[in-house]
Amino acid sequence: MRLVLMLVLALVAVLVVAMGWQHFRYLEWRRGAAQDHQPLLHSSSAFHVISYLRLESDGDLVESLAKARAMLDGAGGSQWVYAGKVVLMGLRSSQLGEPQWDAIVLSQYDSREAYDELARSNAHRQAFAHFDATYHHGMQRSAALNLAVPMIFLGLRVVDFLTGVPAIDPYDRASDEVLAGRNVNRQQIRPAIEAARAYNENAVVVFNLARSGGAAKQEANRGYGRKMVGLFAANGHGPSHMGKSVTLEGEAEFDDVNIVYYPGLDYFLSLMQSKFYNGIVGGKQLGDTQAIPTVPILDRL
Repeated sequence: MRLVLMLVLALVAVLVVAMGWQHFRYLEWRRGAAQDHQPLLHSSSAFHVISYLRLESDGDLVESLAKARAMLDGAGGSQWVYAGKVVLMGLRSSQLGEPQWDAIVLSQYDSREAYDELARSNAHRQAFAHFDATYHHGMQRSAALNLAVPMIFLGLRVVDFLTGVPAIDPYDRASDEVLAGRNVNRQQIRPAIEAARAYNENAVVVFNLARSGGAAKQEANRGYGRKMVGLFAANGHGPSHMGKSVTLEGEAEFDDVNIVYYPGLDYFLSLMQSKFYNGIVGGKQLGDTQAIPTVPILDRL
């Protein structure tokens, strides 16, 4: 009986250590590489806003964002959680057209009502007046769900290990023929990559707006998503924010918001050109989506 008790206690101790290690390694990349200042716990009434911004032709990215942050920080209980320079436009939404954005900001407010009041204010207008174009989209984020994500991924990693799921190599490049078929041309995007690298090369954060398609598309997309989750679980990165979409401007409707961290520009580019990704990306089937990769710059503001 004593031996059984000791084994149970040992198992519990291992589980607690593993969960603590998992939580803190996710917190480490969130606070460090991703420059993400999201409080781990927040009120259920807290409301998040994603601001897509295009600079004026002669605007300076860091200076323009710093001015906006100085005018808005604290108003309506607001806090800038993340700011990123857009790397390239990625996947474009059929609902939103083909706007060109230069930066994306994620901010948190005390409530939807607090944001709405601020959005009507002169301070809000002035903060974004020196941008050529803006688009604000809402997200209702559950603190409990997002806090649980690292633990969910830990459990999935254990399952994949025990069931013998093969290791994923994000650096195993697909053939030129496969990449050409998907119109992946690194030379064409190199200028945008190098421009982003000048700001930050140690992290990529992708902002995804997603609208579900029909039943067949949803089934295919679940298969794609499970493979990507396996990659995240194995390599210790993935969603930094998951939430429900809330339309604030215009008529575009999405279901979910997913903001995903990847450990560096070179990693992200290799993954996009890998056999693994190109072998599963056909399963990414949505009614509509917008996916824009950024590099973190909040610590510069």
